Amino acid sequence: MTEDTDSFVGALRYPTRGAASRDGIAVLTVLALAVALAGRYAVAVYPGVAALGFLALALAAVVAWLGYLGRVLAGTVGGDLASGDRALVDVPGDASELPASGSVRGLLATGGRVALASVPYLGAPFLLLYVTVLGLGGLAPDSVQGGGGFALLAGGTISFLLALAVLYVYPAALCELAATGSLRRALAPWSFRDVLAHAAYLYAWTAAFSIAVLALAAYARVLTSAGVFGLLAALGTGYASAVAARLSGMGYRRARRR
Repeated sequence: MTEDTDSFVGALRYPTRGAASRDGIAVLTVLALAVALAGRYAVAVYPGVAALGFLALALAAVVAWLGYLGRVLAGTVGGDLASGDRALVDVPGDASELPASGSVRGLLATGGRVALASVPYLGAPFLLLYVTVLGLGGLAPDSVQGGGGFALLAGGTISFLLALAVLYVYPAALCELAATGSLRRALAPWSFRDVLAHAAYLYAWTAAFSIAVLALAAYARVLTSAGVFGLLAALGTGYASAVAARLSGMGYRRARRR
């Protein structure tokens, strides 16, 4: 990779590189729209039986979306960086260019493995913050006065930091999966602790996390809006997801090749 493509600005331009870039961005946009629309229709027809069909469609689109991001990670980190079973998926072509989406079956197969690795890393912070908010909501006003208020602030801060710590590990776990094809290694953070402690990964994670937060804010528009604004928000979300995956893979690769 050249210095231009292996930089923050290069990562921002990454989805526009390569012969498959237009098709790739289109696929990411369609998947983002499919998740949002299927989810909205599932809520609209609930508790009807049709809600299950829309929910299944939304889940399939999520898995396919994860499959494409798995291809981005595999193409970025390379399969030679860690020992394991094999690379998550073979991505031919130039590693500095957005890979082709491949077949639907391939996307779902790759996305299924990425989804399995994602469940604990995303589920743990959600449950932690949910329990924290639920507990705070059940407190009486008198209990937050004096020392109780300090304990409340300390508990909320600790919960937030623990959730953030798990989210810090999450992209590295997916990169480990992409490089080795091993779910066992992806779910064992100690197997890639050298990556987590590397400054290059910290920088890449910070940039990717910031972009992901902005993408989620834009995606809220897809969930609530129709027409051109929803389409543009879906386009931005799909584009940003590829950039965030690229940045995470770059940080992992630099940490492994130090």
